[in-house]
Amino acid sequence: MFLDSSRAVWDASGSVIRYQGTLVDITEKRKMERQLSQQEEFQRRMLESFPDLILVVDLEERYSFVSSRIRDLLGYQPENLLGKKNF
Repeated sequence: MFLDSSRAVWDASGSVIRYQGTLVDITEKRKMERQLSQQEEFQRRMLESFPDLILVVDLEERYSFVSSRIRDLLGYQPENLLGKKNF
């Protein structure tokens, strides 16, 4: 997979006189992104499979993960707490 940022350069009469730009192989980058995504999905599924309520709070005391178990236990929607300060 390649990222192409080339473009045609035209002369005054409208003819292409050259192409300029870069072509970057992003195969490895895409592969790493897919692997990271798969790992994140695996971790999310693992955390969701636990019967306990799991809350992950970042250094700014905001929720970065809230398991769906919070619906059953406290009646909150997990997506409504993400990014919010500790309640």
